[in-house]
Amino acid sequence: MKVERKPRPDEPSVSSELLRGRAGEVRQALSGKKPLGDRFSRKPDQVPQKVDLWSESDGLGIFDTSRMEEFSTGSRLTTWCQLHEKDLTLSVTHPPSNIFQQMILWTDQGKLWHFPINNEQGMDEEAQIDFTQHVMLDEHLQPWCTDKGPIRSFMELVLVGLSKNPFYTVDEKIEHIHWFRDYFAMKNAVLKGLALPEIEGGDPDFNIDVEVNHRKWGDAIIRPRKPKQKAVKK
Repeated sequence: MKVERKPRPDEPSVSSELLRGRAGEVRQALSGKKPLGDRFSRKPDQVPQKVDLWSESDGLGIFDTSRMEEFSTGSRLTTWCQLHEKDLTLSVTHPPSNIFQQMILWTDQGKLWHFPINNEQGMDEEAQIDFTQHVMLDEHLQPWCTDKGPIRSFMELVLVGLSKNPFYTVDEKIEHIHWFRDYFAMKNAVLKGLALPEIEGGDPDFNIDVEVNHRKWGDAIIRPRKPKQKAVKK
């Protein structure tokens, strides 16, 4: 079924000449306008210039650099440098994603035992030292300690305690013995007054500083003890 559409007799028909005239007016109007790209064009971005603050220039002369030595603080505190390096390390290091990676990290840091468990872990240098050097410490008393007397008796007790100590290395035990040697050598004046032989071979620069907390212990440190009086039976 076909439907024919015809213009109504009362509807005015638009002539082709009128359409051409209007199209020409539109073209003429558009040709006189500026393109949108020119009207809304962005300004070129400003390129930032790099300024070197640490260049070897003369500077502004605000501060007098000749007096820097007068305001020197002496030794430099390295705590801030260590904290800065720690922050840099933490910023790059990623935390462990699971418990297994955390245990591996703790093992590498020495917080956990290596498997299989070894009680002498980390004592590789001590493994090469003979056991007798930990126990037979009398040879370190021969150069300076007397063969008998109160100092000899005291040092023998010290050697017994050191020989039973499983945590000290041989070097630490020898250093412990040398400390007593230097201490007794510093007290040679007291030993001479007690008619005891003097200690030879001590360190002349040895010094001992003992700080006593009197607030904690009170006057009991310097207060002489009174002898106890025996009760008299009536």
